[in-house]
Amino acid sequence: MAFYPNTTSSADQVNSTTQWITKDALRRGDIIAVRANSAGSRMIRATTNSPFSHLILYLGNGLAIDAMPDPVGVKRDLLSRKLQEGHYSFAGVFRHRSASDSQLSLVANWAGSQINKPYDNASAARVGLQPGARTAGLRYTTPGALVTLIDVNQANSNPLGEDASFMCSELVFRAFQVAGIPLSERPAATLGPGSVLSVSTLAFVGRLEGVK
Repeated sequence: MAFYPNTTSSADQVNSTTQWITKDALRRGDIIAVRANSAGSRMIRATTNSPFSHLILYLGNGLAIDAMPDPVGVKRDLLSRKLQEGHYSFAGVFRHRSASDSQLSLVANWAGSQINKPYDNASAARVGLQPGARTAGLRYTTPGALVTLIDVNQANSNPLGEDASFMCSELVFRAFQVAGIPLSERPAATLGPGSVLSVSTLAFVGRLEGVK
């Protein structure tokens, strides 16, 4: 296991890095934080006060999983295809500093068991309404999607249950929680893509080669 300094990453560090990582060097359980040049991606970043608009979990063997707005929901596919379809302009890789292979297998296997679960629109709205968000009262979806107003009360709870639906960051954080290596004490449904920057157990290992 490589050694990483026990510090959290900053947006400036991530944006200015000249360190690259190839797709072949990715490990199961790596978290890929991305953004695009689209209006939808810019809106997500603005509402969540984050340098990222989406999180993807790498499952190994070239496969990845994420959650996209309905009617897509949770889907597993080749990472290369997800990156191509998202037209991302930046992809940063975050890796758990100390998790064992067996723990990361639990992360990947549990996330994979959530395929076809619907998108959690209420949690996505809630994240944009938290303190620190720049534009309260907006509901976002994903790059290229429409942004619409949503009632605050509707965003306060998810009537479908904790694991009945997911937004992208919720799926990632929940997978680590279920595997017994939680990344945050906060509920997964309240964490946006930029939350990876404040996780001390995650190390930023570089930008993903081929996405720029």
